[in-house]
Amino acid sequence: MFKLKYYIVLISLLAYSCDDSNSLPRRTGYPKIDFPQREYKIYASEFNPYQFVLGSYGIVEQDQAKGAPKTWSNIIYKTFNATIHLTYNDISSKKAFDDMVNDAHSFAYKHTTKADDIQEQYFKTKNRVSGLLYQIDGNTASSIQFFATDSSKHYLRGALYFNSRPNKDSIAPVVEFLRKDIDTLIQTLKWNN
Repeated sequence: MFKLKYYIVLISLLAYSCDDSNSLPRRTGYPKIDFPQREYKIYASEFNPYQFVLGSYGIVEQDQAKGAPKTWSNIIYKTFNATIHLTYNDISSKKAFDDMVNDAHSFAYKHTTKADDIQEQYFKTKNRVSGLLYQIDGNTASSIQFFATDSSKHYLRGALYFNSRPNKDSIAPVVEFLRKDIDTLIQTLKWNN
């Protein structure tokens, strides 16, 4: 009789423990992102006095904003809902160059109120290109900005923006993925003249 009561209690406890009514809610998650295979192509345009290597999943279009010069372009990443805005300017004088560098710094540091951290990284390549890259961490509108120049004739500024409300946790893997493409763009950037 004792064994029978023991088995009944054991079976009752097992049956009760399988009840889902006491389960905890699941934490909110983010959808899985399938990154494309990295394949590169050379980007060159009749409108721009530069060329660089670009991921094949990025599409370059001329900036259609009203009053935008023909030398302004956008690299569009439809898969990630992101755009790198590229603005090119000729350097006409030392003062103009200093103003462009100061503007790049100001644009990057406008994100200070939302940024957790802004890291600056100086770069210099074998192609007579030097500049500064800003890695902006936090819930900011732009995650990466940079400018590249030869300090005498050419100046190119780039800024990565997502076409959605910024959420640093959900875009972090995409920023990391695109950071490698931006590094490739900078390292392969060549002036045409």
